[in-house]
Formats: sequence, structure tokens, C-alpha cells
Amino acid sequence: MTIMNQAAGRTRQVIAAVAALDHIVTATLLTVAVIQSWRTHTPALPLLLAAAAFTSWYVGGPRRGSTTWFVILAGLWGALTVVSPAFVWVAFGLWLHAARLLPLATAATYTATTLAVVLLIPAIDSGSWTVSKIVGPSVGALVAVALARGQVLLARESLTRAQLLESLLQAQEESAVLHDQLAAAHRHAGALAERTRLSRDIHDTLAQGFSSIVLLARSADSAPDDAARRDLLARIEATAVDNLHEARRVVGALTPTALEHHSLTAALQRLLDDLHRDTGITTELRVSDDPPQLRTTDEVVLLRTVQGALANVRTHAHAHQVIISVDSTAHEVLLDIVDDGIGFDPSRHDRPPDVAGIDVTRGGYGLTSTRARLKELGGMLTIESAPGHGTAVCAHLPLRPPASDDPPEERT
Repeated sequence: MTIMNQAAGRTRQVIAAVAALDHIVTATLLTVAVIQSWRTHTPALPLLLAAAAFTSWYVGGPRRGSTTWFVILAGLWGALTVVSPAFVWVAFGLWLHAARLLPLATAATYTATTLAVVLLIPAIDSGSWTVSKIVGPSVGALVAVALARGQVLLARESLTRAQLLESLLQAQEESAVLHDQLAAAHRHAGALAERTRLSRDIHDTLAQGFSSIVLLARSADSAPDDAARRDLLARIEATAVDNLHEARRVVGALTPTALEHHSLTAALQRLLDDLHRDTGITTELRVSDDPPQLRTTDEVVLLRTVQGALANVRTHAHAHQVIISVDSTAHEVLLDIVDDGIGFDPSRHDRPPDVAGIDVTRGGYGLTSTRARLKELGGMLTIESAPGHGTAVCAHLPLRPPASDDPPEERT
């Protein structure tokens, strides 16, 4: 059972109790009036017929409690007062019904009219006016109207409060449902973000390491002697060890190994040295005289950008030279990776930065991942390339001062 149904049930009980009181009052007044009329030798037949008609309509009239029922009842009361002046006091019971059944203005008009009849008939019958004959009925009329009207207002107030309370409870239930949905959405977003982070880091670290191991293993067939093959095996082992450490750091969401104890410049130089040692590509790192002080998060994004670009150089570019440049303006840091390889058509590899729906097993994930990383920090990625003309990858990242809880790494 809802609160509204409970409130409606309690209201009906109160109204029924007050209506029973009205019936008792009316029945009492009617009985007293009949007895008083009988004592004053009112003709018996008109008295009994009028009282019977009033009682029958009061108890069994169609649509009892409606406005029509009350209007006919008031007419029968008028007939009773014609039979005997003693019936004027039954008006008190009618005033109770009028205030409950009629609009306030109509009830007030009816009460005032019948009050005039109640005051006039006894005065005509006795031939005199007294204060008690005026004040008594007047106070009775006011009390009857106020009592019955107060009952109506209280019933309405009870229903209104019940409606407000039910609306409040319904809103609380809806809020709880929305809270659960929001929590589920947050969990889903967190899982998606973690999945995206892992996919990016795996692509930029482990996938490159495996590519390096594959290239080194393939070159073993062309090694001139056992010493060269042992050198290749040592490099394969070192690459595997590095990627094992990096895998643990990716899972733990830790700072990349390359930046843990070194500056970004040193990490970039190491990547270029590894590329040169593994492929023979000529490499060069150009850094401005006053390198910018970066947050660790910014350094990680730039490092991942270079790792992704060099992975493409290893796999696709067939380049002879790679140059990395790091510079800055007053508002941003600029990172360029330029190679003299075979190039490609950037429009055929351009994808929106939302990587959630990309099938990474089909390739083409690196540029999308890099662009998404930079965009999350307010940066952007531009690519200039054409078949046969090499490739230039430029990362733009807003220059932000290092956070107080993220001191810049010691430069070497």
C-alpha cells in the first residue's frame, strides 16, 4: 500500500467519524423537535408525515452526500419549520453538511439565509426578541461552519502532504537508481580507461621490444661468425629483460624505466642508440640549449610518442637516418621525429582519437594512440609525409610548470 492510499484511508476514516457525529447531532435535534412539537399540540398527521419524509430522504435518498441530496434535504427542512417552529434548530445539523458539501461562498450564503429564518421564526412565534435568541443561533452557525470547514481543510492538507511525501520517496528511489547507474558508468569508464592505458603502453613498449627481438633473431642467419651471433643473442636477451621490467611497470602504472633515473633527453638518446645498434640507421638528437622543465606525465607522453614513431621506422620506413628535435616556445614544447624513409599517405592512416573500438590486431594503432595521448593533455600530433619523401612527425604539448608534488627529474 502506497503512502497516498494510506493517507486516503485515514482521511476517509476521519471524514466518516465526523459525518457520524453530524448524523447524531441531526437525529438528536430532529427527535427533540418532534417531541417538542408533540407537546405543543402540533397536528399529528402533518408532523409525522413531514418528519418521516425528512428522515427517509436523509437516510435513503439517492446520491446521499451530494449537492442535489443536500438541496432537497434543505427543502424538506423548510417544510418542517412550516409544520412546527421547533424544527428550526435542525438547521444546526444542516449547517454542518453545508460547510462540507458546498463551496465556501455558497455554504456561507446558505448559512446566513437559514440563520435569518432561525432567528425570525422563534421571534414571530413568541412575539419578542432577546439577546440569547440572537447570539445563541449565531454562535451555533459560526461554530458549525468553522468545524465542518476545518474538517474539509484538514482532509485536503492530509492528502496534499501525503502526495508530497510520496513524490519525495519516489524521487529518492529514482535518485538511488540514477546513483547506481552513475556508479556503474564510472566503473565502466574506469575499466575502459585502464584498458586504453594498457593497450597504449603495451603497443609503445612491449610490441616494440618484440619487434626488435624478431629483427635481431632474423639477422642471426646473416651473422658472419659466432662472435657476431653471440652479440646478437646478448642484445636479444637485454631487450627481453628490458621489456620484462617494462611489462611489470605497465601493469603497475609506474613511471617508465627509461625515465625513472634519467632525464627525457637521456631516455631519447638511449632509444636512438638502440635503434642504431639494432638496425644500423644513423640517428641524431637535437635539444635546445635550455630544455623545458616538464611534468612526469608530459615526459611520459613524449617518450611514448618517440617510441611509437621509432617503432614505425623499424618496421615500415626503410630509412637511413632519423633525427629527433626537442624545442620549446613560451607556451608549448615541440618534439619532431624526422626520417628519410619511403614515406606514406597520412590520410589513409588517420583515425579519430577514440581508440576504444579499434582492432589493434590489424595494425594502424600507433598513430591513433599517440594522437589520443597528446589530446588528453591538450596537445596535438601533426604528420607530414608522402610516398618516397620520408616522414616528419611533430608533437605539440602545452608547456606546464612542474607540479609541487612532481619535481622535475635531475638533468644529466
